[in-house]
Amino acid sequence: FGMSISGELSGKLLEDGGVPIAGLALTLMVAFVSVLAFLFRERAGARLLPWSPGAATPRPDIPARADWAAIVLNLLRGLVVPMSLLLVLVELLFRTAGGIGVVRHPDIAVKTLGYSAATFARYIAATRAIAAVLGLAYGTLIARFGADRMLAAALFAIALVFAGIGLAHAAWTVPWVAPGAMFAIDVVGQCVMLAMIALFMSACSPAVAASQFAVYMTMANLARSFGASAYDDIAAHLAVQEVFFLSAALALVAALCMLAFDIRGMARHREVSPPAGPRPVLD
Repeated sequence: FGMSISGELSGKLLEDGGVPIAGLALTLMVAFVSVLAFLFRERAGARLLPWSPGAATPRPDIPARADWAAIVLNLLRGLVVPMSLLLVLVELLFRTAGGIGVVRHPDIAVKTLGYSAATFARYIAATRAIAAVLGLAYGTLIARFGADRMLAAALFAIALVFAGIGLAHAAWTVPWVAPGAMFAIDVVGQCVMLAMIALFMSACSPAVAASQFAVYMTMANLARSFGASAYDDIAAHLAVQEVFFLSAALALVAALCMLAFDIRGMARHREVSPPAGPRPVLD
C-alpha cells in the first residue's frame, strides 16, 4: 500500500514539477518515517538514545554481555547452514530478475508503448494497491500450506508470467495486454516476497535474529540493485522480449532450487545455541 501511495504521489509530482520535486518529496517522506522509527520505543522504560536512562528487556536465552566475536560467530553459523544458503541463492536469483524489471518496465512503457511517465506511475500505484489486498489472501495460504511450498508455487507462476509476456511480444500494443502483464507481475511478485520473507524469518536463529534478518534483506536489495544496473548491458545484447525470457529463466531456476528445500533441515539448524530458559513475554 505504501508503494501504491508513493507511486500515485510520484505520478502527480512528475507531471507538475518534474523529477527534482518528486525526488525531494520522496526524500522528505523517508525522513519522516525515519524520525518515527527513531522515536519509537518497544516498551515502557526502554532507552531512547544510547546515553538516555532505561534498560533493555532481559533475554535468558542470550548472554547479557555477548562480545562481538561471539555475535559474529553465531551470525555466521546461522547464515551458512545448507538451507539458509539455498534460500539466499533463491533470493538472489529472484531479486536480480526483479531488479531487471525495475528498469525494463518503465523503459518499455514510455519508449515502446508511448505511456507518459506520470501515467505509468499512476498505473503502478493502482496495480500495487490491488496486489497488496491479494497478498493478504496469499498470506492465509502460506499459513495453511507452508511458506516453502507457496514460495515454490509463486516462483513457478512468475516464471510463467515472464515467459508469457515475452511470447506475447507481438501483442504488446493491444490496449489491455501491457496493463494486464504489469498487473500479473505485481500480484505474483507480491506473493513471492511474502513467502520469501516468512521463510527468512523462520530461518533466523533467536540469538542473532535481528542481525541475520538484516543480512538477508541487504542481500535482497543488493541483488535488486545489481539487476537494475545490469539492464543496459543486457538490453544491448538481447531483444526486449528476450530479456523477459532471461527473467523467466532466473525465476525458474529459483523455483527448481526450492524443490530441494527441506524445512525440517532448516529447523534442525535454526538454534545456534540451546536457550538457557523460557523466553520472556515482551509488553
